[in-house]
Amino acid sequence: MLLARTQVSLSVVLLALKYIQRASVAGASAETLPLPILFLTALLLANKFTDDDRFSNSAWADAAGVEAAELNRAERVVLAALEFNLNVSEEEYAEWLAFVEKAVAVLCEPTPSAPAPFPAPSYGAFAGFGLPYATVPFVNTKY
Repeated sequence: MLLARTQVSLSVVLLALKYIQRASVAGASAETLPLPILFLTALLLANKFTDDDRFSNSAWADAAGVEAAELNRAERVVLAALEFNLNVSEEEYAEWLAFVEKAVAVLCEPTPSAPAPFPAPSYGAFAGFGLPYATVPFVNTKY
């Protein structure tokens, strides 16, 4: 479990998700990077941007079981899609957090015929989040 190994903060995870959203709006496609590599790269960038005590690319690659060269290439692709702008304003972050909270609430809401597939996550729930290997299309929405 990548998040358990790296023990990045929830704010790093949320920032990484914002980078993925921005990259998809900017035109990055699922054909460019598989979702697990995109998520790994976004985590790496968010960790570099927010934390003074951060992991190297090779440490991230080792933790995820990928080649460092692949991660380095992915970093260049994501940075180009983000136009090298990793800054997220306080207002934009607050809007993103509200969007993610609403999305989690909707995803965790049980349907009348079936129980919820998993409980609503708390801040600690991201610690055991794993990454299946799959390529999925991006959602092109502003938020």
